Amino acid sequence: MKHLFTFSVDGEKKTVSVEAAQGDIFNIDIDGDKCSVNVREVAPGRYHLLQGYEGHNVFVEQGVPLVLHRDGGRIPVELLDERCAARMALSAFSPRGGDGGHAIRAPMPGKIVKTLVAEGDKVTAGQGIIVIEAMKMENELRAAIDGTIKKIRTAEGDNVESGEELVLIE
Repeated sequence: MKHLFTFSVDGEKKTVSVEAAQGDIFNIDIDGDKCSVNVREVAPGRYHLLQGYEGHNVFVEQGVPLVLHRDGGRIPVELLDERCAARMALSAFSPRGGDGGHAIRAPMPGKIVKTLVAEGDKVTAGQGIIVIEAMKMENELRAAIDGTIKKIRTAEGDNVESGEELVLIE
């Protein structure tokens, strides 16, 4: 199955097509520049990409914008495909919480496995905040900004819906 995305990096729009080829191999087309990449998830949200003899470590930081950390560099990525735009328009993944500040929202329906912080804790961008289990996989959601935990809206064991606000950072 082929997935098509439009994204913006530093204001430059790109169209990307990703198609699973065989096993861990994916065919990627970025504005007509095609390549095959071996992708292996080494931990939740952490991947090792191998293109030919060149390898990269990538960490995906969930949030708006989505941030890719590649080999120590930080790349904010704004997804512009129709599905993502519709979600953002409905504020399901708005970075602003209901009480102001930055909201960490459930990326999909799941169950809260562990809360890694408490209200009032100081956090830094990239720090693990909450662990959610979805489709038999645990995903650690991380802070997109430095700040203070203002409100934790869920408890361990709670079932949550996609887009539900879990934690508010100010």
